[in-house]
Amino acid sequence: MTSHPILALIAAATSTFMAMVAHASGPSEWSQLNQTVESACLTAAGLADATVSSSPVHFSDTFGMDARLVTGRYPQAHMHGAHGTVLCLYDRGTRRAEAQDMAAASVSSPLQACYARSANRIAVGPCLDRRLAKANAELSDAVGAAIERMHKLDAASGRVLAAAALDRSQKAFSEFREANCNWLAAQMSAGTGSGDGARDCMIRMTLDRTQELRLSVTGSGRVADGARPPGA
Repeated sequence: MTSHPILALIAAATSTFMAMVAHASGPSEWSQLNQTVESACLTAAGLADATVSSSPVHFSDTFGMDARLVTGRYPQAHMHGAHGTVLCLYDRGTRRAEAQDMAAASVSSPLQACYARSANRIAVGPCLDRRLAKANAELSDAVGAAIERMHKLDAASGRVLAAAALDRSQKAFSEFREANCNWLAAQMSAGTGSGDGARDCMIRMTLDRTQELRLSVTGSGRVADGARPPGA
């Protein structure tokens, strides 16, 4: 079995512990544990033709976990037999395993993440709806914090500029986001998921705007207080 970079780092971190406790259990006990973990992880992965693709990684009894990577094919029809990899953690105390899709954790597109996590094509839309609602809520919080910051800047400067400018900027962003994502969706043929594409666009633009507003609150990406040019 090949070693994955993520599990290689984990294995390096736990190698000292394994050397210390190796004498406490014989080869047969470790072999039985490995078989139990691998069987549980293959089931938890939910992949077709699943195989364990990493070396065993044992955490200390303080953490009580074993880790494996499992590879196979996604069983969902809309995934068309695509190959996938999941990270499985096995709790030695409860003897239960839980798996997390590695693709969903690494992809940059919300639409790709929803495809990877949804049981079928119909579930992709609700997944995107939840992500968009979460992104909008975070944006609302960021706008509130940014407005508060702009009012403080206005009070310090004796001018009423920053808060009003942010308000205009946010309204313009909302209009542009809708128009831009509708334009992207309009380029897609009917029945090809244009609605999903529009929501994916809106999520990505919303996350970017939220990050921009958060930076304005922390002071990154703007002229620092007291650093305005002479006469400003």
